[in-house]
Amino acid sequence: MKKLRNLKSSYRSDYGDLENLKLELQYCKKQVDMCRQRLVQEFDVWYSEYFPSVEMTGYSSNIQRIEDEDDHIDIKQLPSNTTDPEAVAFYNAKLRTERRNLAFSLKQR
Repeated sequence: MKKLRNLKSSYRSDYGDLENLKLELQYCKKQVDMCRQRLVQEFDVWYSEYFPSVEMTGYSSNIQRIEDEDDHIDIKQLPSNTTDPEAVAFYNAKLRTERRNLAFSLKQR
């Protein structure tokens, strides 16, 4: 019985730690989203200052829409000569950049 009580106590403690980590993760995700939004807004301001002749209306919303599609490459889709698992992040970034460029070029038409 004593062992069972100790296990229950340990479980409750670990479960409390898990709940705290979930809250911390949720907070971090919210901070990342806010930083991403701020970065895009600051980019829009910078771009309009340095390239005033190019119309940028709605560029931020296009980026958000493209990122929301959540289309990611997984390790199985990498080129066969790629052995580094961290290359997934590179190829996902490359995919998102290509999509942004496509959205921007379609917007200018």
